[in-house]
This record gives sequence, C-alpha cells and structure tokens, in this order.
Amino acid sequence: MKHSVLWLAVALAAVGARAAELKIAEVPAQAKWVAHLDAEKLRASQVGQKLLAEIQADAKATAQLNAVQNAVGVDLRKDISDLTLGGGDDKKNHGVMIVRGPFNTEKLLVALRANPQHEELAEGDASYHKWFDKGHDNFGAFLPGGRCVFSENREAAKTTADVIRTGQGGLTPESALGRLAKEGAGCIIFAAVDGGEGLPGDKQPQAAVLRKITAAALRVTENAGRVQGELAVQVATAEDAVRIAEIVRGLIALGLLNEDMPPAVARLAQTAQVKQDGQKIKVLVSCPPEDVLQFLKNKRGQPKDQTSAF
Repeated sequence: MKHSVLWLAVALAAVGARAAELKIAEVPAQAKWVAHLDAEKLRASQVGQKLLAEIQADAKATAQLNAVQNAVGVDLRKDISDLTLGGGDDKKNHGVMIVRGPFNTEKLLVALRANPQHEELAEGDASYHKWFDKGHDNFGAFLPGGRCVFSENREAAKTTADVIRTGQGGLTPESALGRLAKEGAGCIIFAAVDGGEGLPGDKQPQAAVLRKITAAALRVTENAGRVQGELAVQVATAEDAVRIAEIVRGLIALGLLNEDMPPAVARLAQTAQVKQDGQKIKVLVSCPPEDVLQFLKNKRGQPKDQTSAF
C-alpha cells in the first residue's frame, strides 16, 4: 500500500490519553507481516507533542488537514486511535490497513459515494465499498466501533473485515507472527515479519542477507525523553548471525565516515549498539525528539538545522 506510517505519524501528533495497542486477533491468521502505530501513545509522547507544535506552526499543513476534515469528517490530528497494516505476502497491493477512531462515518461515506465508480455491498453489520482513485481500485469496509478496513485488494479487505466482524480466523499468540507481536506492547511504532525460511530476495548478492533472516521485529518507544529504536532479527544459524552482525557494524562505521551524512542521522548512528546472541541480532539506537523532527524536515526538503544537541 502507498500509505506511509511516517507521514501519518506526523499528521496524528496531538495530545492523547490511553494507549491503543496492537490487537493481533483482528489480523488474519495468514498474515506474514504486521505493522502498528499507536497514535494515542504517540500523541502523549514528547516527540508527538513536538510534532503537533510543528504542524500548528505550518499554515499549509494545517490548511491541508482542515480540508481533509471538511471533506470526509476525519480530523487526522485527533480522530485516529491506532493504525495497523498487515499482509500475507510481499505484494504491495495485497496489504491491508485497519484504522480505528471516533470517525464521522456518515460524512466519510458521503465522500466515497460521490466517486463516479463507487459500488456498495452490505453484508451483515458491515458495509463494503469499492471506488477508483489515483489510477487503481480501492476497497473498504466500515465496521461498528469506529473500525475501518482499506486495501487495494478486494479479497484482502473482505477477509480482514470478516475476521474483525466474526472474531474468528485471526492471529493467535501461539502463531509465529503472534509470538513476535507480543513484543509490540508499549511501543509507539511496532513492526514484525515472519520470514519462515527467509525473507523474499532477488538474485543479487546483497539480497542473500535477507534470505537468511527467518524473523524480524522493530520497536520504537520513548523513554526518559529519548526516542529509542530496536531492530531484532533472527537468522538460520549462529554462524550467520556472527557474520551479519559484523556486516552491520561495518556499515555503521562506513556511514559515520560519510561527511555528507545529515547531522541528526550521524548522531543517531553514533548511539548504535549491535548485539549478537546465538541466532539473534539486535541493533539499538536512540535520539532526542528534536532529531526526529529534523529528520522529518530533511525528508520534506526543508533547511537543515545543525543546532540540536546529541
């Protein structure tokens, strides 16, 4: 799917209350990967509040968010509780997005029905929709409790909606991906992939590393005023883990020699720790919220600020 968790994180920065953690039972059991953004935890964090201040100071961004709210009745600054992405393979258009929040569903449906190629099919207490946008079909389901399902793949959208509606056919804590998802508790952003016999990779030599990874998980949290990231991967053998850990250390060292590396990224790389234990490798980094904001500004092409302290 073409939706970016990073930019949604920017749009969702406001002050919130309770956490909205990953609900694995709503993700179909055939899923091989899952990603989750706890928007309420983000809004309650220092980095989230700083992101909100940036948005409020940006007249263009504020106008765009207000336009979205007027058009579809959803204020992205406060109307998203959490967002989950998942898929059963690595095809982008097979991914599914589950969005939860206090939506004005009727206004959203009015906007969808205005699409000339909109189709609607009601089934049980769910309302299924198809519309055409940006060169491809889109499918959605609007469920009780402020839950919405979106995908570019009709079957993927319906399967996910059926899992949520019936409470059956979702991931369990005993499944491989379900066990990984347990590590998502307390995270602002969490992602995991069950690689089975290895992640997909092409025939290029650099893809060989991916084919050795049997599972991976990314955790992003905030603690003591710093944003912390942890990437954990598991590979087939301890020998592979030793080699890959050395490769990662080497890449970090080479990156630090690059004089063109943005200061915020260089400061992040300086905090990197690479740990290897048996078949598992962990890469840990941390940075102040200000560096996260600077990274986002750099991505948007704004002037670089080199004043943030390490």
